[in-house]
Amino acid sequence: MNKSIILFLFVAFISIGDSFGQLKSLDKFRKNVYKNVKKVKKQQKKFKKDQKNINKLTGSDKKKKSDKDSLYQFSGREEVHVAKYQQMYTFLNGSDEVYFDDVDPEWDSVYFDKKDNGYYKLIKDSRKLDDDKRVFSWYPYWMDSAYKQYNYQFVNDLIFFSYDIDPKSGSYIDKEVINDFVNGSIVDFVQAQGAKAHIAVTAYNKDQVENFLNDNYAQAVFVDSIKSIFTQTNLDGIVFDFIIYEPSQREKFNKFLLMTEASLSHMKEEEVEIILSLPIQKECSDNYDVSALDHYVDYYIVVNNRDHNLLDSSPITPLMPLKNDLYSHYSIEEALYRYAGRGVSPKKIAFNLYDFISIWKVKDNEMMLGYHEQDMPFEFLNTSIPNYTSKLEYDSVFASNFIRKDQFVYWFETDNSLDHKMDWLGHNNVSGVGVWSLKDDKYHKKFWDNISKHMASDSIVQIYPIEHKKSFAFNIAEKLYERKEVVLAVLIIQFIGLILGLVMSVLDWRVREYIFQRNLVIYIYVFFVLLTILGALFLFGGIGEGILSVFLGFLISIAVFVILSRLIHLSREKTP
Repeated sequence: MNKSIILFLFVAFISIGDSFGQLKSLDKFRKNVYKNVKKVKKQQKKFKKDQKNINKLTGSDKKKKSDKDSLYQFSGREEVHVAKYQQMYTFLNGSDEVYFDDVDPEWDSVYFDKKDNGYYKLIKDSRKLDDDKRVFSWYPYWMDSAYKQYNYQFVNDLIFFSYDIDPKSGSYIDKEVINDFVNGSIVDFVQAQGAKAHIAVTAYNKDQVENFLNDNYAQAVFVDSIKSIFTQTNLDGIVFDFIIYEPSQREKFNKFLLMTEASLSHMKEEEVEIILSLPIQKECSDNYDVSALDHYVDYYIVVNNRDHNLLDSSPITPLMPLKNDLYSHYSIEEALYRYAGRGVSPKKIAFNLYDFISIWKVKDNEMMLGYHEQDMPFEFLNTSIPNYTSKLEYDSVFASNFIRKDQFVYWFETDNSLDHKMDWLGHNNVSGVGVWSLKDDKYHKKFWDNISKHMASDSIVQIYPIEHKKSFAFNIAEKLYERKEVVLAVLIIQFIGLILGLVMSVLDWRVREYIFQRNLVIYIYVFFVLLTILGALFLFGGIGEGILSVFLGFLISIAVFVILSRLIHLSREKTP
């Protein structure tokens, strides 16, 4: 019903009541107005309270969560009636009661998808990574069998670290590391968990990189060596983790990467995945020609290469600050916008989130400059800084936690900092994160919890209802509409009865005095008259939208007001 009709009817309604009341003075008028206003406010409060109780009862007062438990993950799926108060919810809101053969108590709830007109069950405690999310865990060779402790429910890529290139020969430097990897069961174990296994190819030393990129023979040896490893292990991909120091090395690195990609592309039925690590620092990023490589690279992992660029006095920053301050030179935000500006899709990017403690020695407190001393495992805090949580500080720009002790600053991640960063990454369509040695232990719980919150959702399966029944309220409304002619006849009889009753009542002066001294009786009569008219119009679709509805409502209100006022006036003239 158009709100304009209700507004006009309400105004006319009040006007009629005031006319019939024949109020004797302005003071009495004010008192009645204030009295009615108080009544209205009281009713409003009562209505809001009742509405709140109903919302609690049906569960509709609960706000949507920001994680993947919320309804939006199902593309418009609406919760149907398998909740605790399903009958009341159906009575108030539902047009259809849906019955299923078996609603297992371990299943959270049922949802309806408007797009495919299907029902789905949300399975409790079955969270897994979303299809468009990736979590990379770097597995260093010295961690022995730690890869078996990873939570593969939330890890879909493991990177073995590493094939460290010998620049002179092109082969690997540590033969024992590679032999153990090839002859071990790492790849088979990881793939059995439903994850992918990759090998990182590393070259960090400046001379190492320069000599290797200038030696075509060493590159050819490397290609043969890596092909042999892929053949023996059935790896899924390769990660190029190089530090390119000079812009002049870009073309040589491009040539090397493309040669390796071409050699590996036909090795297995499924295409070998090419992953490239990129520096978060702007001054290093210019040495990588991502525009030329993007067509051949499947994914990028943004890492921190700062130790190769730090001066004696550098801005004291965490390993992965979220945003820049006045002194810092790099951040997640700046790196994402920089690489996106060069044509890289955020959906092809992951950011490394480190579980290290980054330790700085402060040289200039005012400018926050210092020297990066070392990175330590997170366990270091428990042994070196007892009760460190009481000294904890948070930098909202970097979205990182830190502790000050003597002349040192310790940067590290907490549940709070990871929550802010991963929330920001999700809102900016970044699909992946990387974590160094993501073991399933208490020190990494904050990573697991935030991955589950921001990158995973509960599993759903499609189910099929065995029966549909119309709800009680909807069934009654439908039957009334089917018999609208009968309902209309009843309304007409009611209308005539109300008018006759009113006319007959005013013929007796005692009845007139009783009625017209009580506004409530007038309100009730007028309400039923208008309700009868509007009910008939509604049943037969006689009320349109827009200005026609406004005009019709106004006309009805004026007509009722004039007729009744005239009757009252004539009646009072005859009163002795």
